[in-house]
Amino acid sequence: MIEMLTAGPRVVDLENLTSDDIILEVIAQALAHQNRYLGHTIRPYSVAEHSVLVARLVWQETQDPDLALWGLFHDAPETWLADIPTPVKALIGAHGMAQYLEAESRIMAQVAEKFGLRGSVIPDVVRDADKRLAVLERVMLFSRISSYHGSIEYPERFPGGFCVLPTAAWINLRIDMPANVAFLDFKLAFNYLCALRCGLEKVKP
Repeated sequence: MIEMLTAGPRVVDLENLTSDDIILEVIAQALAHQNRYLGHTIRPYSVAEHSVLVARLVWQETQDPDLALWGLFHDAPETWLADIPTPVKALIGAHGMAQYLEAESRIMAQVAEKFGLRGSVIPDVVRDADKRLAVLERVMLFSRISSYHGSIEYPERFPGGFCVLPTAAWINLRIDMPANVAFLDFKLAFNYLCALRCGLEKVKP
């Protein structure tokens, strides 16, 4: 048994999370207080804010609330396992990351089951949106240029062809989002997408 104190407060067993341990507010709080890129960005940028943007990208492209919910929850295991940047994972190596990745997959499947997501593995369309948003994040969150216009072509990451991510009016990564706002934004996105899934809303988020 590996005990961990989470928001609530609640003590969970990391080796045996239960459905009762997987709580929307706990996920939203943990992700809203974790910065992506180990905080090396020009302003605090949380996993929760990133997750909401992935969900909005997926919704914009698919009009499928189930897929958009996958976008919202694709980093949910980091609630308990923390956000480990890709370069750090590479430094640790496949052998060292094996247990982490096994736990990540297990918890992701549990989150999917808890919130009624289709399947137990992150869909490819969500992974693609995640990668394309990461390109924009690298442009807007690591540079102090005042603005960015146009699309990004990033062939190095995508050997199959160019990755083009048009900048949309609602993606403005230069506006600070406090943790409490990211927390509420995550919950609002969840409630809205659930309403869309149930046919209670017809307006695009």
